[in-house]
Amino acid sequence: LGLSAKSDLSFPRAKLWAPWTWWRAALPSPKHILAKFPLSLMVTADSPLEHPQLALATLYAALVENGTVDEQALVILHLMVEKARGKESEIAPYIAILPTHFTTPLFYTANELELIRGTDVQGIQSRGPWFWEFSGHRNCLSNGVCGTGGMSKQRTLQRVFDQIYPAAKALYRAAGVKDSDPNVSDFAWAYSIFWSRALAVPDPHQTELASVRSGSKGEEMEVERRMIVGLIPGLDLCNHSSQSSVTWTVFGAPGSPLAGTEAPDMVTLVHNPQRGALRPMDEVRIDYGEKGNEELLFLYGFVEEGNPHETLMLHYPLPEESKWNLGTQAKVQLLQTFGLTVQFFLGMPDERNVAAAFPQELMDAMMVLSMTDDEAEGYLRMVQQWGAGDPATGESAEGVQVMDSLRAAWRDATASKGDAPGRRPAEELLVDLLRNKVSELELASGAVADDLKIFNADNFKDLPYNVKTCV
Repeated sequence: LGLSAKSDLSFPRAKLWAPWTWWRAALPSPKHILAKFPLSLMVTADSPLEHPQLALATLYAALVENGTVDEQALVILHLMVEKARGKESEIAPYIAILPTHFTTPLFYTANELELIRGTDVQGIQSRGPWFWEFSGHRNCLSNGVCGTGGMSKQRTLQRVFDQIYPAAKALYRAAGVKDSDPNVSDFAWAYSIFWSRALAVPDPHQTELASVRSGSKGEEMEVERRMIVGLIPGLDLCNHSSQSSVTWTVFGAPGSPLAGTEAPDMVTLVHNPQRGALRPMDEVRIDYGEKGNEELLFLYGFVEEGNPHETLMLHYPLPEESKWNLGTQAKVQLLQTFGLTVQFFLGMPDERNVAAAFPQELMDAMMVLSMTDDEAEGYLRMVQQWGAGDPATGESAEGVQVMDSLRAAWRDATASKGDAPGRRPAEELLVDLLRNKVSELELASGAVADDLKIFNADNFKDLPYNVKTCV
């Protein structure tokens, strides 16, 4: 599914799916506005809490209050229940147009998973956990420090479903659903719908976004823009292009165009003719963000040829937390203190400045991870004495000074070791990770030359979609 620009799509109040929703759309006008989607239709964590059926709203609220689910899981349960309610659901017309099949690796066969063996997507499928975001594991330490686990994504979904099954069954019963029972397939459907279609938009109820004076000295601080996450019917039909000339915005929201002059109650699609033409019958695409192909494949089930945001993800494999010794604990604490992670995204290097492909945060993490256990414990004590033992101070001015001191101490220590003159353990660890990455990527289909043979074969266009995507 997708949206296309049509020459006759220019009516002020046309019904699209059903009376419960409407949109305005037109070819690029002098204002370049293509379509508007009411925020009042957005499916968020507030939707189940404000459900018209009081019994359902009460149950949803109880699940949140007792910590059974978080906001994302609440929306996923809400989608499951509304799908089961069928035509009785207030959002039935929207659910009717949502996809029922997905091309993400979560639904790959064993043979298809073998095609992406060695990639991070395949590794994530085998590691879990449940709510995984490509920028870091949700259920890991706050900075993304994770163990590898040992449970596939499918089995993890089953485990989580088993945990929430009693709540889902109670919701089905309260909704009057008698001819079906919650099952893991519906859970996987709702999970995939949410994570492939959710957007974060400015909170329309936030009234201001400006510098305000506070404190006894009257210092200025910026009010952070609040965002709400959910599904926007209509807008979520737009497919992706990193070269799109169409963007979306909430006019009137704090910090956006027309702030304070227009009610922020619509998400508006706007065409920028300077970024490309939009002709009748052209598909209207939006940019999902600066995501590499592995992230696009994992979240949405497709890849983009010539993706300018392609990245290489390196992951340092920490053991499971139950197997951490004192040295590993010290390394993790050092990483947390300075806001570092064991998961890194490397962009395409500039031939004129290859070093820029390896940011300081990466090299700092390599420094910590390449320490011996005794070194890690010793440097942790040193850092704590310097006053940066609290992770909250890692990005403060004091934390920056401590990190500078730690780097200096590490350089002096490694340079002065008589048994290993010129030893550069951080760089050596990085090279080892890169070598291992290349070896992993060659496990499935061989070297790059072997992949090119498949890609250039005469029958490539006839291969199944998932196979072509993997290649």
